[in-house]
Amino acid sequence: MSEDDPYRAPSAELEPRPQNEEGDIILQPPRVVGVGRSFGWIAEAFNMFRHYPLPWILTGLIQFGMGMLLGLVPFAGGALSTMINSVVLGGVMLGCAAQEFGEDYSINYVFLAFSRPYKLISVSLIYTVVSYVILLSVLGPFGRTLIFGGLDPQTMEQQLEAMSGPILLTAVLMIPLIMATWFSIVLIALHNVSVVDAVRLSFQGCLRNLLPMIVLGLVFCLALGILFSIGMAPFAIGVLVMYPIMFISTYTAYRDIFTHEQVGVK
Repeated sequence: MSEDDPYRAPSAELEPRPQNEEGDIILQPPRVVGVGRSFGWIAEAFNMFRHYPLPWILTGLIQFGMGMLLGLVPFAGGALSTMINSVVLGGVMLGCAAQEFGEDYSINYVFLAFSRPYKLISVSLIYTVVSYVILLSVLGPFGRTLIFGGLDPQTMEQQLEAMSGPILLTAVLMIPLIMATWFSIVLIALHNVSVVDAVRLSFQGCLRNLLPMIVLGLVFCLALGILFSIGMAPFAIGVLVMYPIMFISTYTAYRDIFTHEQVGVK
């Protein structure tokens, strides 16, 4: 890692690779990849995980725990959780790059991006504000309840059944927002691009690879569903492994789409 700029992608290399004059990974326009690459991203993420399983599991627990604790804050808990998790994820993306280029991964990367969090927080604010607008405009009072809480579980279940149509519309409207922010964190963390460019490039990358991204999400959802059907103990153990692999796969997908290189393929 660069001692002068903690946001520079590690420049150490195992074999020669395309670089710009500063030694950073080259950011290129998002390319289209085959649908089968979604499985490749998961395999590459698992390969990174298996070399440092304990630090990666601890990373997932720290991120999840911080999100849960902040989520308990009245009214602003959801927004605070989103903001902190975006900064944590920025550090994790730096850790992924460091590991790929031969450095040891440790939980220290969880806190690395807190030194310069502003762009990462800006992305999370965009996500929070737009998602809140969608929830309030489509779901009305029920959307306000989802944001700020206040309903008991039984009443919540009844409301969900009664508003299945608006909830489906909300999910559809959320898709472009998710696309615009999916790769924003890694693009900012590793390339220090502007927030506007990060959102634009993320949306383009997802749009050009919509099918692989859908398959990626379905694979994780299916795996979690299978684990849950087996029992709570296997589900809990599976989540400890799958949770870090899920966000490592964001890095492996980014390398494939935005740098035109596959992690582990030299």
